[in-house]
Order: sequence, then C-alpha cells, then structure tokens
Amino acid sequence: MPSRRSDRQDRPVVVLVGMMGAGKTSVGREFAGRSEFVDLDKLIEQQSGRTIREIFETDGESAFRKLELQALRDATTSGHYKVISTGGGIVTTSESRQLLQEMDVFVVWLTASNEELTRRATKSGNRPLLDHDPGAKIEELMNQRAPLYAEVADLALNTQGLSVKQVAQLVEEALKHHVADGKAAP
Repeated sequence: MPSRRSDRQDRPVVVLVGMMGAGKTSVGREFAGRSEFVDLDKLIEQQSGRTIREIFETDGESAFRKLELQALRDATTSGHYKVISTGGGIVTTSESRQLLQEMDVFVVWLTASNEELTRRATKSGNRPLLDHDPGAKIEELMNQRAPLYAEVADLALNTQGLSVKQVAQLVEEALKHHVADGKAAP
C-alpha cells in the first residue's frame, strides 16, 4: 500500500484498529509513552456527555458511527504526533475508511483468534454488541470486518501470545521502517 505520510512531520499519527479485545487501548497507551494518547471511545463519551452504551441504546449504532467519525476527524486534525485507539467498528462506515486512507496516518490492525478476542472483550462487561452470545457475535463481526481492516491497514499484527510491551515494540519497529522507507512495513 502506498504511503500517506507527508514530509511535514517526522512520524505520522498512529491509528490502532481491530476488534474489541485486540489490545488497542493497552497497546496504544504503552506505545504512546510520553506522547499524546487518544482513546476515541473516551473522546466520544467526553464530547457527548454519555457512555457508549447509552448512545447505542438511545440513538442506535448509526448515530454512534457519526459521532465516531467526527471524533476521528477531531483527533487527527492537529499536526503533532499522537497515538489513537479506535473502537472496533470504526471501519464499518465508508466515510471512516476513506478518512483513514486519506489522512497522514499509520494504521495498525491488531488481531487475535476469535476465542482470544471473546475472552478479552468479555472481561469488562461493557460491550453493548456482546450482550448475547459473545463468541458468536465476535465471529460474525470478525467475518464482516476483517476485509475492512485489511483495506485500511498499513500493518496487520497478531497480538496472540504477546505481551502489551512486545506488541508496542513491534509497532515501533514497523513504524521506523515505514518512516525510513516511506512505505508500509511488510
């Protein structure tokens, strides 16, 4: 995939995508270090004054996706380096996919087996899409979303069996390659 990096910054904004439970928030915090870290779900909650669950229950998923797109725009507009953790469904709208492809960002798709994603995602209990039969829902969502993640990703990285620190190091190595060569890492 050709680079979307411009010469106006040394490091592109890093955007982590993937299913719930893939490790986007944990890896994002670790990888960001002292740099700015933005959790899009938290940003949406701050901007709307409601929880993600409340937005889903009151306004529905399509309304949430509009808020998500605006939060992504807001988070990527400043020219300074940061790490952004997205919600698992960010790729479900063509507008969000287009924005991810057009922006000067390095998109990393974090993944794991469906069983591992289910185990991780059900720990918090705060996943509106997993209220009924989480394993089947994860499988259904992964089947729908995997091609969409692949469409926007500069790097796909399986997090299964790796520590958060190890994943963050792999992302760092890939980003260095991406910046040095002006193209996505293999």
